[in-house]
Amino acid sequence: MLQHDNDWNRILRTCIKVSVPLIPLFYIWGAQWLFSALLWLRDSWNLPFWVQPASAAVAAIISVILLFSYKTDGDRTRDTKLAFKMALPVFVLFASLLLLLYLEAVNGVFVHLVRALFLSFFYVLLGVLFSRSLVYLGLWLFALTAVIGKFYLGFSPFVLESMGGLSLIVCGWILHSVGRKYAKSAH
Repeated sequence: MLQHDNDWNRILRTCIKVSVPLIPLFYIWGAQWLFSALLWLRDSWNLPFWVQPASAAVAAIISVILLFSYKTDGDRTRDTKLAFKMALPVFVLFASLLLLLYLEAVNGVFVHLVRALFLSFFYVLLGVLFSRSLVYLGLWLFALTAVIGKFYLGFSPFVLESMGGLSLIVCGWILHSVGRKYAKSAH
């Protein structure tokens, strides 16, 4: 049992080490979701339609630049493989959403609900690895999505985009705190 715990601690330390430089992605995409929620009100602002996709494109470009500038101290191939393994569930969730949209299994009205549900699953997954606070964040977003989906579907773009964006920023802050605790304990 002691060997299993040591293996788990080693894996957790490696996951934290690989994840800490990627935390700005949570802030970038949280800000993009918040901006998207504000653009939901664009009917009264008379903004062109292309502003929303342009904001997502800017966030994607910044994310790619950040990912390509990512450097490691140790074995880059091992860290890259671990980062890919950690990112694989996110890519599968994103591909699942795109597939549901392509197959028209999800109506455009429900896209925000599905995105929020996928995000809540992602938080719970991260919470199992890093911090119980992320599990609670995922459960909160799941409950919020359920309430919005049942009673306030018309407001789902604004509420779920804004709360999803804020939750991404909070998730980044929690992961940053976990990384700082790990850095203090490693010294």
